[in-house]
Amino acid sequence: LMCVDLVGRILSKPWLWNEHSAQTVSPILGKSPTTMTPSTRAFFSPLVECSTENMPLALMSILEGRLTDRTPAVRARTAYAISEMLETVSKEDVKEVGINPTSEFVSSLELASNGLARKLRKRAALDEGATVRKAAVNAFVGLVEFDKGMHSLFSEADITMLSDLCSDSSVAVRKAAADGLTSLLL
Repeated sequence: LMCVDLVGRILSKPWLWNEHSAQTVSPILGKSPTTMTPSTRAFFSPLVECSTENMPLALMSILEGRLTDRTPAVRARTAYAISEMLETVSKEDVKEVGINPTSEFVSSLELASNGLARKLRKRAALDEGATVRKAAVNAFVGLVEFDKGMHSLFSEADITMLSDLCSDSSVAVRKAAADGLTSLLL
C-alpha cells in the first residue's frame, strides 16, 4: 500500500517531469541512460530497462498493474492514488512553480490513458469490493475530467455504467457515481 501511495505522490511532483522531460542524464547514476551497460540496468531492476525510455510512463504502468492486484485494499489504494495524482497535477499551484510539468504529464498520460481507463472501468463496474468500486469511479471521473480536450475517453457506455452504479448496493458507490455523472455531464 505504501509503495502505491509513494508512486502516486512521485508522479504528482514537478521535479519528476523536469528531470525526465529530456531524458539527458540519469539522476541516479549521473550518466545518460543510453550509455548504461545492460548489467548496470539489470542490477537495478527490469523496471529500469523500461524507465530509461520514459520514467513517468514506467511509474504509471506500476499503478496500472496494481489495479489488478489480488488484494482489494491494494486495488482501492491504487485507484485513490491515481485520483490524487490527477487532482494534484491539475491544481494551479503546481503550474505556478515556474515549470510546466503538465505538458510532460499529459504526454505520458496519453500513452497510458486507454489501458488505465479500461482497468478503472472494469474495477468500477465489476469489482466485488465497494471501496474499490468507489475509488475506481472517482479515479475514472478524474481521468476523464483531466482528459477533456486531448481525446475522448468518455462514451455512452460510460454514462450507462455510471447510471447503473447509481443503484449500487453501497451508498458510497452510489454517491460517487452520482457525483461523477453530475460533474461530467455539466
